[in-house]
Amino acid sequence: MRDKQCDRFDSPKSDNGEGALSTLESAESYVAASTATGAGSDGGRAAFSASFATLLDWGEEVGLIRPIEDFPFFCRPTDGHGDEHEAWFDAPSSRWYKSTYPNKFGLAWGRNGSATAGEYLTRLVLQNRYFADEIRLIALVR
Repeated sequence: MRDKQCDRFDSPKSDNGEGALSTLESAESYVAASTATGAGSDGGRAAFSASFATLLDWGEEVGLIRPIEDFPFFCRPTDGHGDEHEAWFDAPSSRWYKSTYPNKFGLAWGRNGSATAGEYLTRLVLQNRYFADEIRLIALVR
């Protein structure tokens, strides 16, 4: 039987009312537009911190910051993992829930180290656009 606590994340709140897919695009756009995360950054620690802080500011503004207790699957072993995330599969909904590791957003483009939050969000938006994926941003967990 599916845990009803996860059902409320099927249609997450969006800042523009258009649904979960546009929530990801909204986050990406917000972070990209921030002067603190400037496009000319070198991706160093300051750029990483600024991009992440901007993403959290956006999450607070649109109400997507959630406590870890809202996600019961965090209590069980993962069903998969990658360089920047762990993932849990929910069989009844045929959905994967992914959580990035602390201070990691995948590999950076053209340099060593982690991507910034902004680069990571851009990559997810492009993945949806060009591979017809349906990656959704449903919450940010501190």
